[in-house]
Amino acid sequence: MTDFRSLYDSKFLYAHDLKGRDCAVTIKAVKAVKLHSVDKDKPEQKKPAIWFVESHDDRALVLCKTNARIIAGMFGNDVDDWVGKRIVLFPARVEAFGSVVDAIRVRPTAPAKNVKSGAFVEVPRVAPPEAPDQAEISEPNENLEGEV
Repeated sequence: MTDFRSLYDSKFLYAHDLKGRDCAVTIKAVKAVKLHSVDKDKPEQKKPAIWFVESHDDRALVLCKTNARIIAGMFGNDVDDWVGKRIVLFPARVEAFGSVVDAIRVRPTAPAKNVKSGAFVEVPRVAPPEAPDQAEISEPNENLEGEV
């Protein structure tokens, strides 16, 4: 099924491009880009963007400060050291621009070595706790009855 949003021209990746799944990617380049503000009265803003080896259409991910800090926490502040490193992207609902929006976030840990780059990553699921066979009920202590 084709998401209608993918039919528009874009230089950048969006949450719908991940199709609801995690994706392991390899950083190819990090550069500054100038973006127009939604508010026409505000000037253009410079933001970092990253390109990926696995990208078939050479679209970049514009880094919000949250994602940039996560990557810097993993690989250091020098963006040249990020090139060649693998990260996991995932779609998330976040508060931004005064509402809740779909966004791409970076997991704070590198993907496992056996995960192919460009492959969707299965997020480990923790099994829910098992329900007890019987409910535990606390019985009042008979010795305490009538005592004040």
